[in-house]
Amino acid sequence: MASCTVCRDNDLASEWELDMQLCLRCADAYGVMPMRPARRPPVPCTRCNSLRFVRAIPRELTAAGRGSYVDRVASPMAVTYQHEYQTGPIAGPLALDPRKTYGYLEMYVCRGCGFVEWYCSDPENVPIGPQFMTEDIDYGTGSPFR
Repeated sequence: MASCTVCRDNDLASEWELDMQLCLRCADAYGVMPMRPARRPPVPCTRCNSLRFVRAIPRELTAAGRGSYVDRVASPMAVTYQHEYQTGPIAGPLALDPRKTYGYLEMYVCRGCGFVEWYCSDPENVPIGPQFMTEDIDYGTGSPFR
C-alpha cells in the first residue's frame, strides 16, 4: 500500500489520497487540493515563443487561531475572500478565512524565459464590490481594442 509522500506515516486509502499522493491530514495542512481545468490557451509564450510551461497553483501561508494557540495555515491563493460576521452577544466581523475564497488563481511559468502569466480558474464566481476590493471594468465600449 502507498504511503503519504509528506508524513510517510499514513497509508493512502481513498482514490483521492492516491491521486494526490497525500493523506487527508497533510493535504489539509499544506492547502493541497485537486487542480481545476487549465485556463491558459495552448499558445506559445508571448515573450519567447516557447511551448513549455510550469503550471502552478500558488498558495499563501498565514497563521490561524486565537490566544496562545496559533497554527500555520496554507491555502490556494484567490482573488478575494468571503466575509463572515458573528451575531449574538459578541457581534462583529470575524477575521478572513484564507480557505473561504472566490476566484482561485493559477500561474504559468515559461520554461524558456521565465515569464509568468496569471489566470483565475473561476472568474464568473468572483463577487464585485468595494467590500471585496473588486470592480468590473469593461473596455469593450468605445475602445480601440475592439
